[in-house]
Amino acid sequence: MWRIVIVAVALCVTGVPASAETTRKEFGPWTAICRGTIGPSNCAILRQHTAPISSQEWARVFIDFDAAGKPQAVISVPPHATGGKIFIQVGNANTETLPKRCHPDRCESPLLNAAWIATVTRTKSLWVQYSGDRGTIYGFVFPVESLERAIEYVLGEKA
Repeated sequence: MWRIVIVAVALCVTGVPASAETTRKEFGPWTAICRGTIGPSNCAILRQHTAPISSQEWARVFIDFDAAGKPQAVISVPPHATGGKIFIQVGNANTETLPKRCHPDRCESPLLNAAWIATVTRTKSLWVQYSGDRGTIYGFVFPVESLERAIEYVLGEKA
């Protein structure tokens, strides 16, 4: 018991080890966030877009990496988004409809794989849309020119 208390006190006095510090690096509107050493197992990439008319309306793209180091994404919208779908358009392609799963703080798309992310970075365009209460439609354009650089940074490639 006392050993646990001494270790806890020692960590409070000395702080968190340097290898566990959080680093953030901006790539245009995208942010790579790493806890510890920069690499796929410790990093994620985030971009949140908030509507200028209301901070309650937003869309978020969160990218982390699977065990093989491949990027995977989830698109999130506010929990009060109505209907069971999130609409996205990649480049000039037709609009896709994604089912959404809701939690108290957000509704999110299914996991989108590395092939989907590669399509987004190639086409340089991502549009996310959802229906809000009172029938209002909210749409957000995510510029993706710098997303590829953020992924390369996390993977230890050029950045």
